[in-house]
Amino acid sequence: MVDRGRLLSGCRAKKLYRGFESHPPRQIISSSATRAVADFLFFHTPYSRRGGVTPPLRGLAMTDLTACLLHEAPLAFLDVETTGLRPDLGDRVVEIAVVRAQGLTEVARFDALINPRRPLDPGAVRINGITPAMVAGAPTFADILGQLLPLLEDTVLVCHNAPFDLGFLETELRIAAAPVWDGIALDTLAFAQRQYWFRSNKLGAIAAELGIRSPDAHRALADVLTTQAIFRRFAGRLQRQQRPLVADWLHMQGGRVWRPSGPTSRRF
Repeated sequence: MVDRGRLLSGCRAKKLYRGFESHPPRQIISSSATRAVADFLFFHTPYSRRGGVTPPLRGLAMTDLTACLLHEAPLAFLDVETTGLRPDLGDRVVEIAVVRAQGLTEVARFDALINPRRPLDPGAVRINGITPAMVAGAPTFADILGQLLPLLEDTVLVCHNAPFDLGFLETELRIAAAPVWDGIALDTLAFAQRQYWFRSNKLGAIAAELGIRSPDAHRALADVLTTQAIFRRFAGRLQRQQRPLVADWLHMQGGRVWRPSGPTSRRF
């Protein structure tokens, strides 16, 4: 990545940067049009021909993580089940699951039923099977923040339909007066829509076409594990194409798929 005319290293993907100190600083491309061309050429050049140069993405919040290799990056696979489809109209989270991984290696997981403190929509109950009795004695979202936030800290989030999951995550964090997550999200749905021709881009349908078993569909942990398995397949394709960076995935899914709806106090 380029910052004020200096070539900076990424986070943990250190082998990308061996010998970078011996390379002279690279100049910033001032023209926005020329910069766009440079970005296009970068992403259409296989990694082995880039000379270890990290992506020309700008924005301090994104730089370190976009420079990581997909198989080494700190990832958090996330899924939520909800009372309905509209957090802006009062729908809430009833179940959340996170699998924290270092690249492709799982290091921690967490899942919990959540008391939404509102009635459950019958349509949602039919889909996810989570009943009022199951959440009556469950903790509130604020109660589980101490377990949840450490798993999301300094990670790239991976979801299937990230705007849905992250929209609900933002709503719950704001209600709990907690810092709103504002980072990089990789979306297996957006990636599938742009890079594949599946008969359906629903999570279960993609898993079925790829031969991935997905029991307990529409429960948070099961969907997280299915998303993780699909991510592994897609990341393997990028590796074979010599496009192994988080930045490569971002480009191939069409850029950032989600941003907070309002100001954030800080990133965590």
